Amino acid sequence: MQIRDMSKPLTSKALNETMAKKFGTKIDVESFTLEQLQDARNKIRTKQFDIETNESFSGLSQNRTYSKNKLFLDVLNAAISERADVAEAAKPDFLDVDKDGDKKEPMKKALKDKGSKPKKGEVPPQFKKK
Repeated sequence: MQIRDMSKPLTSKALNETMAKKFGTKIDVESFTLEQLQDARNKIRTKQFDIETNESFSGLSQNRTYSKNKLFLDVLNAAISERADVAEAAKPDFLDVDKDGDKKEPMKKALKDKGSKPKKGEVPPQFKKK
C-alpha cells in the first residue's frame, strides 16, 4: 500500500471487492433502498457493540465474526454516504421565489424581481385573509 492510497476515499464497490477477497461474500448494495441500508447498518452496529463489550480487546483482532461485521459495516456506511451525496446533489440551489423557472438565481435577486416588498399602506399577501 502506498501513502497516496490512504488519501483516496474508499467506495462501497472497492470495499465490497475487499470483502469478497477476504471472506468470500459480497453485498448487492444496489438492490437495497437507503432505509434498508440504514436499518442493516444499525443492526450490525448493535452486534458489534455486543461483541466489543463481551470480548477482550486483544481478542477482537482474532474474532473472525467481528472482522467480517466490521468490513460489512464499512461497506454499508460507504453506500449510505454515496447515496446521501447523490440526494444532496439533486436538491435545487435556491427556491424559485419569483416563479420564473430560474432556480440558480439568488434569492435576493428573485425577491427583488418579484417585488415582494409591499408598498406603504399595503398589507403583505401572507397577512391577507383568504
